Amino acid sequence: MSRVILINNQTAGNNKKKIFQYKVETRHATDQNFQLCEKEFRNNFAVGVELGAQLTIYHKGKVVVDLAGKVLEKPYKPEKKTNEIGDKCINNENRELMATIIEYSHQSLQTVYSSTKNLTAICVAKCVEKGLLLYNDKVCKHWPEFGNNGKENITIADVLRHDAGLFRFHRQGKPEDVMDQKKMFKLIEDSPLNYFKSVHTPRPEPFIAPPADGKRRGYHGVSRGCILGCLIQKVDGRELQQFFKEEIVNLLPEKLNGNVYISQTEEEQKKHHFADMAPYQSRWCQTDPDIGLYLGGGKMAKFAKENQRDGSIFLMNSVSFGFPNSVMSRALTIGSASGTCNAFGLGTLAAVMAGKGTLNGVQILSEETYHLAHSAITQKYDDVLLEEERFAQGGFAEFRLTHLSRETSEGRGSLIGGANNFGLKGSFYGWGGSGGSAFCWSPEYEIGFAYTMNGMASFTLGGPRTTRIFNGLFESLKQMGYE
Repeated sequence: MSRVILINNQTAGNNKKKIFQYKVETRHATDQNFQLCEKEFRNNFAVGVELGAQLTIYHKGKVVVDLAGKVLEKPYKPEKKTNEIGDKCINNENRELMATIIEYSHQSLQTVYSSTKNLTAICVAKCVEKGLLLYNDKVCKHWPEFGNNGKENITIADVLRHDAGLFRFHRQGKPEDVMDQKKMFKLIEDSPLNYFKSVHTPRPEPFIAPPADGKRRGYHGVSRGCILGCLIQKVDGRELQQFFKEEIVNLLPEKLNGNVYISQTEEEQKKHHFADMAPYQSRWCQTDPDIGLYLGGGKMAKFAKENQRDGSIFLMNSVSFGFPNSVMSRALTIGSASGTCNAFGLGTLAAVMAGKGTLNGVQILSEETYHLAHSAITQKYDDVLLEEERFAQGGFAEFRLTHLSRETSEGRGSLIGGANNFGLKGSFYGWGGSGGSAFCWSPEYEIGFAYTMNGMASFTLGGPRTTRIFNGLFESLKQMGYE
């Protein structure tokens, strides 16, 4: 079923705020219990904080929300001094910002950046299930050269929890390092530990003592996926994207094939419509009344400069993506950031995880493996994200619904921080992507959730757009009797 909703330009009530023209399609009729989620999704377009976006929610293994929307007019004003650049996406073909979403639909793919981390962590869990490795194994057990330069005691769980001291490598990686696995192996092997503490790191309240073993948490924004991709190749022989396709995607081909990738060859890319990721900024979020809650006072830029990078959250990381939105950049296999997906693909995998590894009778992970991957959670202050984070040994973050207040470091560091929990006391797991994508699940609420978009807002994790959708989700669950 496909339903199209058109909203025309008008003024809203006494506030005289512009309502932007947009279109939303529903491929599956929204379940009556989850109408609030659709309402909040559409409201994001109406107030001008979206370009193209998708939302898929599963409940008890069934699709209950499946939306794709796009604006039909520019929800921003070109910058006065850079009018031409203001209307362009960052790409190597001079495509216009609005032109890239003309064909935007449920099938469109967009880069989901760090939401890719969940895909790679699922692959690692599959390796655990196949007996190829254990989370507590030292990486050098399977990859002896990794132990060079003081890294001999780093475990696989350390890498997955961002505790490995390798948030960056000894030099900035280049696309050619990614394309040549021998170069990537050497880049990682030659890199020393670097547990870096920024002078901008505030003292967390309540105070959390530094870890006794010295393994400080520092978000491995890009490096985690590079390390894990090499590790999977060491223990299995296949490169990461091949492993992901053959061990994960092919188990649910009708739902996953064509909808979720860690990387794609040039030939594969010709089969799909891609929405260019719009520049990393907040131009179309300036009308958002909650934006002040989510801006970190430039802390990330200060950290990047202090860390001898140019101030960009991307370039402070370990490997450059090359030219954004290009065929080449989408072909790079970076297991932390290169995923090109739509919400239906990510939402289906989130539903698998909500089912503890199984969706509608198809098992991707055993329940035992699921629990292993979500166990041994540790909470540490992250010296890169500058907030507290809770990570399981399998690399999935836990977001506790009882700790969502943005008055706390854990709340500010949460994908769903700032949302109203409506009295719910459970947890969600997963992660999100820079600019706003969200990919998470909750077995206790039987929810798989995915939100993807191409208008990148200036939030490291989450942001007002998804906060409003989560408000609708949590209120819906409360009304259904969940606690």
